[in-house]
Amino acid sequence: MNLWEVSEPAAATEELAHDLLDAGVPGIRDVTIARLGVRVEFDDGEFVIRVGRVKHDSPLPRVRLTLNAVMRDTQPNLGTWWCEWERTCAPGAVAEAAVEEMFSMRTRFRRLLDGRNENRRPEVPGGSPDSA
Repeated sequence: MNLWEVSEPAAATEELAHDLLDAGVPGIRDVTIARLGVRVEFDDGEFVIRVGRVKHDSPLPRVRLTLNAVMRDTQPNLGTWWCEWERTCAPGAVAEAAVEEMFSMRTRFRRLLDGRNENRRPEVPGGSPDSA
């Protein structure tokens, strides 16, 4: 993606959506263009990615990705966690940066949930785990 040549944010969003679909990222259920950006759905959550130019005096053009993640716990409690952050990248590396950020956040979140769920004692119908 050479986003720097794209003057319309809508065109940049559409190009990112196509690039993500073409990337063959494991686990992606759907990629759609939403009002706020590209919406990427996984079984355990979703991301909305907005694309924009970095406006400052830099010798190299940079692109700003604003990522919003909503991750869901797969355990019976079905907790939800969300976060928003930004990352900059080169104009030709937008899809790669988005994939890297989504993979990193999903991995981090899964580790946090797995650690939390390992520390819980299983519920036994009709009694406590110690009475089984």
